Amino acid sequence: MEQDLPWRRDPASFASAWSLCTARLLPWTKQCDNDHKRSVYFVSWTVKSKHGILQGVFVKKPPVNRERLSVLGKYLDDALTLANMSQSDLARRAGLHSSSYLSRVMKGERDVDRKTLLHWCNILQCPEWLEERLLNAAGYASERQRKAVEAEEILEETHTIVLAEVEKRQEP
Repeated sequence: MEQDLPWRRDPASFASAWSLCTARLLPWTKQCDNDHKRSVYFVSWTVKSKHGILQGVFVKKPPVNRERLSVLGKYLDDALTLANMSQSDLARRAGLHSSSYLSRVMKGERDVDRKTLLHWCNILQCPEWLEERLLNAAGYASERQRKAVEAEEILEETHTIVLAEVEKRQEP
């Protein structure tokens, strides 16, 4: 499992902590995905400061025609962009044989179950707010929403309102 990095939750803290640093970028490198249909460009980077050394990779994912995507697909595309991943990368990390299923989900041609979508969110390290939007777009409730409707006070309030509505409908 990938490490939960603080700057994924709060990019401002990353910027302030690493404001006085030196960076080194290597040239963009072209790499073909497994089916050799698309090329992905990536660059390795290193940042040194008084706080230590960070290393990573920036990925230029292939352009996606967002007009062809469903609402869920647009949110997934945003999550992929945030994670610097391509559809092929996510498919590979999720254990899919190809990115075809993922692509069809993004176009609205296939459904995805809640467990799979949460697995993808975990791989992409989606912030809570984006995970909630992805789940909602697929027709599922987020954990926060599920807990809210299961709260005892909400259940009791709903029961009271229903009983009042029943009484109101029985009046002549």
